[in-house]
Amino acid sequence: MDVAQYSIRPSLKRVLFPSFIKLVALGIAFFIGISINLRLLNIKLPMSINILIAVILVVLSAVQVLLTHMSVTKMRYDFFPDRVELIGKKPGRIYYSQVQSMQLKKSCLDKLFGTGTIVFNPDFRIEKIGNIKQIYYYAQQLVQRAG
Repeated sequence: MDVAQYSIRPSLKRVLFPSFIKLVALGIAFFIGISINLRLLNIKLPMSINILIAVILVVLSAVQVLLTHMSVTKMRYDFFPDRVELIGKKPGRIYYSQVQSMQLKKSCLDKLFGTGTIVFNPDFRIEKIGNIKQIYYYAQQLVQRAG
């Protein structure tokens, strides 16, 4: 079994922050939806029930963020002399000799967090990693050596 020359993990901040913002926005929308439905039905809930609903939404959001954190910490990209492998929820690999194109992509959030994505062909991606330019140049050199 080969030993990886280099390993990198996705940026926790880059993955968790957007996930947290989405969960908070959905929680607020859900809470407002419940309130509107109850008002249309002319049902008054005691303040304690409203607080309970809010607490439940916060707890569910925290659990989801924790699950996302656990999933991301298990992900890893390993660079070998002949390939890159993704270890994690959807394992995958690409051999450098199969790479036809390589692109460096940055979204607005990537620019904000100093991360990016390297796309090998259209079917393999190294996503949400820090030090993206150094990793991109490193991967380019490995692909050139293999070609």
